[in-house]
Amino acid sequence: MTVDLNLSDRYLCLMFRTALIIMLIAFPAAAESAATGEASPDRPAEYMIYQYPEVALVVKIDAPETEFDSNVYGPEDALLKSSRIPFSRIGPLYQYIGAVDSPRQLMIKVNPGRTVDRAQIGMELIQLPERDRNSAALAQAYRLLSYGTESIHSNDSSTWAMKTYTLKNAARAFASLGWEEMRLWSEFYAAHLVLYKLSDVVLALELSREIQRSARKAGFEVIELAALILEGDALMTAGGSGSGTIANARLEQAHGVLDRVVLLADQLGLKSEQARALFHDGLAYERQQQLEAAIRQFQRALDVSLSTNDAELVNEIRGTAAAAYETLGSTAGAIEMLEDIGGDLKSDAAGEVAANLSERGRLLNSSYRYEEAVEELTQALELQRSNVNSGPWGATGLALAWSHYSLGDREQAVRLIMESLPRTPSNGNNDALVRAYSILAGAYRALEDYDQMSAFREQQAKQVKTEAQRIDYTFEAAMDARQLDGRGSTRAAELLAANLKQAVQSGQPMFEYRARLHQCLLELEQRGRGACSTSKVRRQRNELKNSGLPALSLEAEFVSAKILHREGRSVEALELMEQLIDEIRFFRQTLPGVLGSWYWNNKVGLFQEYMATTLEQSGGTSGGTVDGARVLLALNRIRLIEADEQRTAGGIVDEGQDESLRAALARREAAHGQEAVILSQQVNAELRALQDVFEPSISPLSPSALEKLLGGLSGDESLLTYYFTDSAGYILIGSRRGISLSELRGPDKLAQRLYALRGLVNNGSSDVLSQLESMGRVLLQPFAKNLNNTIYLLPAGPLNGFPFNALRINGKFLAERYDVINLVSLAPFDGRRPVAEQKKVFLAGNPQADRQLFSYDVQASEEVASVTDRFVGPGLHIVQGVALTREEFTDTRLAEAGLIHLAVPGTLDLAFPERSVLLMSRAGNDRAAVNLQPHDIRGTTFRADLAVLSQTAAIGAGRSGFDSRMGFVSDLLDGGVKNVLVSLWFDGEARSTGFVREFYTALEATGDAAEALSRTRESSLKSTDESNFMMWAGFQLFIR
Repeated sequence: MTVDLNLSDRYLCLMFRTALIIMLIAFPAAAESAATGEASPDRPAEYMIYQYPEVALVVKIDAPETEFDSNVYGPEDALLKSSRIPFSRIGPLYQYIGAVDSPRQLMIKVNPGRTVDRAQIGMELIQLPERDRNSAALAQAYRLLSYGTESIHSNDSSTWAMKTYTLKNAARAFASLGWEEMRLWSEFYAAHLVLYKLSDVVLALELSREIQRSARKAGFEVIELAALILEGDALMTAGGSGSGTIANARLEQAHGVLDRVVLLADQLGLKSEQARALFHDGLAYERQQQLEAAIRQFQRALDVSLSTNDAELVNEIRGTAAAAYETLGSTAGAIEMLEDIGGDLKSDAAGEVAANLSERGRLLNSSYRYEEAVEELTQALELQRSNVNSGPWGATGLALAWSHYSLGDREQAVRLIMESLPRTPSNGNNDALVRAYSILAGAYRALEDYDQMSAFREQQAKQVKTEAQRIDYTFEAAMDARQLDGRGSTRAAELLAANLKQAVQSGQPMFEYRARLHQCLLELEQRGRGACSTSKVRRQRNELKNSGLPALSLEAEFVSAKILHREGRSVEALELMEQLIDEIRFFRQTLPGVLGSWYWNNKVGLFQEYMATTLEQSGGTSGGTVDGARVLLALNRIRLIEADEQRTAGGIVDEGQDESLRAALARREAAHGQEAVILSQQVNAELRALQDVFEPSISPLSPSALEKLLGGLSGDESLLTYYFTDSAGYILIGSRRGISLSELRGPDKLAQRLYALRGLVNNGSSDVLSQLESMGRVLLQPFAKNLNNTIYLLPAGPLNGFPFNALRINGKFLAERYDVINLVSLAPFDGRRPVAEQKKVFLAGNPQADRQLFSYDVQASEEVASVTDRFVGPGLHIVQGVALTREEFTDTRLAEAGLIHLAVPGTLDLAFPERSVLLMSRAGNDRAAVNLQPHDIRGTTFRADLAVLSQTAAIGAGRSGFDSRMGFVSDLLDGGVKNVLVSLWFDGEARSTGFVREFYTALEATGDAAEALSRTRESSLKSTDESNFMMWAGFQLFIR
């Protein structure tokens, strides 16, 4: 450590050459950490010094580019002096310690504002003999300077004015001694207090500019830089928010000053100050509403700051840039900044990490990326719940609930809300609370629990504060009344009238049109005739169609179609419903998530309305000639929407366009007045351009294509599917002659009975055979004469995951008379697919959840061993034991295999196919295995003729009568696998091994998966009692 008084005036050196004694007595105290070499706000740099009798001391501390305070302690840790320059990061601190009669040791503790290398902190010690007349004037100057920078705990302006006056006197004292550098530092500190403590911007500007001129003339570049920074701060303060001509002019001046700071700081090697100046320049642009220029400066500031160790500055820049990106509509840019912040946070900063994740989740929610939001918010919630210091976690839980609700997971959303509400402070969370109670009321409305619905709607009303919230509440209350009271509800009509009045008074035309359209439907239901003219309905629909709000646009079409249907104009209604379904497919493939919860809340009702209109048009409700093909094509359209849930449009929307359009949609949702009009026009133009080039992942089947498909069936093959409503059921049978549709005759609520029967089969109930016989009489017996030996079944709703060939007719299982092959879709379908002799086999199984990574004591799997023996050879790739991890399913050998056999326990969730899992191994010290899920294999192009999932079990039940996807099975078929053999329940490895062994023997002989499965079932039926049908009925074959 060197001593440099920088006494530039030669006369001063001569004057004090005999009187001024300068010594440095500084060494690390025992408390100082030599291991890290760092000082921080929590770990000050400590120095022990010695004060001789009758000698005054001046301690000079300098910690470049950070605020700091310096505390001097005497014997018994008595605090002698505490000094600090608020908001100043450039310039030394001087502390004057008066002479004493006896020698003493002093401890100096320097607390930097951020973590710095201890070597960066400079300390110099000046000793001034008390009895030397020549040092008296200098001591007085230092005494005044020291007093001006001492810490005080008061915001009284008179106190700060006195300190400013003292610093000006110090400047005069140093001037009288001819010490220009010290004069300028004293003047700078005075000007600093003028701005930050006396808030006199004009005087601060005048003083800082005068200091700059003098410092530049004398060659003191650091002082010039400090004064430039002060001028920039003063101009930023004067510019305020940038509104107004004068404020804007001040910000324009700030740009020039900050440019000079950037250049000078760069010359002096002060990177933090250079980065901070660029950052402040970005802030000035942001206040002037020049966001793109602001972001450019923020990025420049970030690039410079990354070369420093000032993590706080780096993350401040990132956080501000993230907000600017969000305002500009670039959610991706905002999230990237937040991810970088999260990457820099220390592992023990759980609260900060959780806050960062929560903010990222909020941004993802705001851009309708709900699946990604679930990942971020789930992590945030886990951290907050496990960290007692992170504060209330309710707001994160409510945000996660909104993500799940927008993905159609109503049950999960309700659970999260009920857990989170008691832990959500009302202050600052009004919007989230209003939305949470609205979700709860809507969820219980769907469940027809009207007491709970009413209770939560009342809670929503208590939270309502804004006009927008009031409009939403009143509309939802009207929908509650309509469902509770039935069609034509008087209470619903009163609430819609109130909702209309609110929308008109608040200047919200789109909500006005929505209310009017629903009024038209309600009046039609009340009176049996239309109170609204066709032109009036069309006008409301067109206004909402051009609103730039996708969900509201589709709702207008849905309500309009209902009106047309109830007016007896079913041809027009059906045409509009088909258009609506095509638009739903467009949004779900092109911009997944933008329909949010609207799709899930209206999905079942929409599909039912579509099918009711289709049945009416096809003659299915008239008792006359029935157009079964039209009904089958309608069901196929619905199945394609289900399939779309796992696809996005390829090549239609690039990343940049996707982001900008999502941002525009989010801004339109929050906009009012002229801004809403402009954004609507922008959004509609972009959406129309996309629709013009949109090609669905799978096109709807046309009547001619269906005719061709049916013509491709052999005389021994039939197509079979069912459609169930709340009160009826229909069977559709296809053959080369066409499609027949018949209404099922039997007990009410067939769908519910099928769901219950599947539960009995899974549980092995004692009377399950009689139940299967009873259901067979309803579903099959009257139509058996129309069925051929091979049945291609399109299962959906209660038949999804149901062992259809276990139904019985006249004491025989369906499997004893027919081969049943499940289809996931009609398009593309070209019949049974042969299974060629396989040279490449991917075999996985036997996960070891309790084994260590390098354990070789792996218990053998009988099924894996059996399959290995059959396909042993160079093309066999086996993954088992601790090696069975999710990463193995990215191996190219999986995609290239001709046969995939997964002897892996797992569950196939019928309600939420995405939650299906295959058990992977836990290796090493991992707390749990990271199990395989359907999205892990999605996007892979498979070459396999056959995939076998032999140890899975179907759980749950579809959420509607239209659900047709099965986790893993649908994904494998979508990826190109020709045949998938899957187990709907797992009855032990011994039975699965025996069944698989016989199946592969039959497959080797026939080369046809369906025929091999039929022979294996036949063998099982002959060798066991019929009550053991579960041995074979659980294995079902799917093709497409």
